[in-house]
Amino acid sequence: MPDNPRSRSNQRGNLRKAVLWSGTLATTKGAVDCRIINISTSGAKVRASAELHKGEHVTLAIRNLGEFHSTVVWVREGH
Repeated sequence: MPDNPRSRSNQRGNLRKAVLWSGTLATTKGAVDCRIINISTSGAKVRASAELHKGEHVTLAIRNLGEFHSTVVWVREGH
């Protein structure tokens, strides 16, 4: 079986790049530090201490890359 660059867990339209970057996530409740786990041209997986909700509008700031106005599309329950 040939190698497929997109795994079952990565069947999105854009390939994700694994990273471990620091950033700031601005929400309606204020800004919190966060960790960017992976990133693509269409989104990012972020870990933050703030309670986020699907559909919530946020701004992700990444040093040397800028600010990205985004909408939360997935939240792990209990986190």
